[in-house]
Amino acid sequence: MPKKSAASPAPETVTAMIAEAAYYKAAQRDFVPGHELSDWLAAEAEIEATLTAATTPSRRKKSAPRPQPSTTTRPKRSPLS
Repeated sequence: MPKKSAASPAPETVTAMIAEAAYYKAAQRDFVPGHELSDWLAAEAEIEATLTAATTPSRRKKSAPRPQPSTTTRPKRSPLS
């Protein structure tokens, strides 16, 4: 059975998520006016990054092959040499 990918949320949902994130950004600076656009744009970038990360399949790095144990044996040295 094939795996289902995560569906993207509806545009209305994304807009609501951005609005909420922008609200919390404004609240962090005590709603000082004049930063509404920067709050919105920063929230939009954060939500977009979050949604992209959630819907993009992760690519695991392939690890380097492990060295195989040596099959050759060293001759034993005598304790007197």
